[in-house]
Amino acid sequence: MSAIGQLEAAIVARIGAVLTLPGQTHPKVEVRAWPERAREYKMSHPHGCAMVIYKGSKFAQDQSTAGHLVAFEAEFELGLISRTLREPNAPSGSDAASFTAGPPQGETAPSGGSAVHAVTSVGATSSTGIYDLLETCRIALLGWQPDQAAGAVRLRSEDFDDYVEGTWGYSLRFLVPMMTVAERHCPPGPWAVDGPNSCCTLAPPLSQLTHVQAVDGQAVPVFASQP
Repeated sequence: MSAIGQLEAAIVARIGAVLTLPGQTHPKVEVRAWPERAREYKMSHPHGCAMVIYKGSKFAQDQSTAGHLVAFEAEFELGLISRTLREPNAPSGSDAASFTAGPPQGETAPSGGSAVHAVTSVGATSSTGIYDLLETCRIALLGWQPDQAAGAVRLRSEDFDDYVEGTWGYSLRFLVPMMTVAERHCPPGPWAVDGPNSCCTLAPPLSQLTHVQAVDGQAVPVFASQP
């Protein structure tokens, strides 16, 4: 799985954990990655859903030097749907709605293994009102650093999306610091500095940055050899 796919799965696990009430085995709303066929998706959960999708990344122009660590921020969107705006109690199963997923905010259509982190839910309630869902997810993401990230999550915006057929829609956007390694050009001779490329076929395995972990408060790159 790609690094972005792993990060998306980690975010889904994080949101799923924080929206699961004590003593329950499932979240109080459906939690998942954005569906591959968004136009065909029908929300079957009686209370609501939370869906995560990768929106893109921004790279600084002065970080393109070959062979250097390149820092960037990956943007994700958490789409939230609920039948209630601010009601304190969750609706009954008979109030289930069929919701058709639209694209993430500002787009026409979405493009298509993680560990569950322990989450301490502040003021956890059974409410599935959209305001409560937003606040719970915001607290869970603020300051959290996924294993795949180079730093803590930074919130960007919250927006009202729409009210359609009895369902409220809001979106929460946030940024995740990431790092990657720029590819080096092959030096003269039969061997490359750190792996095979177009001018050397017998070089040692290529080292690839797999993730960045925090050591004593500092971001330290972790490399793995590719066969």
